[in-house]
Amino acid sequence: QRMYELMKKMQKDIEQLKAQEKRTTAVHQRLVEAKGQADSLTQEVGVQAEREKQLRQEKERALEQVKKLSNLVTVYGNAVSAVQDFKNQLSIMMKSVLQVF
Repeated sequence: QRMYELMKKMQKDIEQLKAQEKRTTAVHQRLVEAKGQADSLTQEVGVQAEREKQLRQEKERALEQVKKLSNLVTVYGNAVSAVQDFKNQLSIMMKSVLQVF
């Protein structure tokens, strides 16, 4: 009788362990899948970070070009003003010279 009860309890324990093993295996499989997804996401985030870095560098280069162009426009504007001033002064001087004659 006692042996029979012990065998019955052991059989019940075995069935519980099988059920627990199935649950644990399922959890393990989900973790493996999640790890694969996490690895994939990690890689994609790394690629995205590299793209963003390249875009930032391109924007920085573009900004430097805009600054250089702005400086050139200022320099050319100053040169044009200087030429206009020289032209005006030359015109005044020529009128004065012509008035003398």
